[in-house]
Amino acid sequence: MTTDGGRFVSPYLDPERACRWLRGNHHGHSTLSDGHESPEQLLVAYERAGYAYLALSEHDRFADPADFQMLTTMCLLPAVEVTSAQGQSLMHLGPAHELPARQLTAVQIMNQVHAAGGLFVFDHPNWKPVPEYATDALLNSMAGLRGVEIYCGVIERLAGKADATDRWDRLLSRGRRVWGHGTDDQHDVQDRFIAWNC
Repeated sequence: MTTDGGRFVSPYLDPERACRWLRGNHHGHSTLSDGHESPEQLLVAYERAGYAYLALSEHDRFADPADFQMLTTMCLLPAVEVTSAQGQSLMHLGPAHELPARQLTAVQIMNQVHAAGGLFVFDHPNWKPVPEYATDALLNSMAGLRGVEIYCGVIERLAGKADATDRWDRLLSRGRRVWGHGTDDQHDVQDRFIAWNC
């Protein structure tokens, strides 16, 4: 990343080619799992806030975007937050169905997500709901890891640390090419519009 006259210039973008930034959130929950708002309420709220895409990433349950697409002009992404046997919450972007809950290790989930053509993101690595939730040793051992949640809005009101750029920095410093994701992890009204991806 370099600066050019006070603006950031991404090394991944061709400056000669026009592009459009889209604001979106791919980690949030409705009443279909442990959220406090219905899918319909979330779709209305995020669309009014100017989001271009959204995922209903329910815990261990596939919410088919086709069931809700008629309610919004936003692009709805398929996603499931899968719980591992060790209690980690892991994002599967692009699923056709959910994976078995609390039966697979984080590495097994990552491998199954990749085998199905999906994107795997290790969610909120600085949240501490269980001992050894996301050790550096675990993250380093995940050879196929391509995504880590570097900011998780809901953790601002929970135990742990919402910011995980320290974990991302350690991965990058080891030569790992891992994308950073910032999300709301919305469960309630107060969790909306905290972070987003472009």
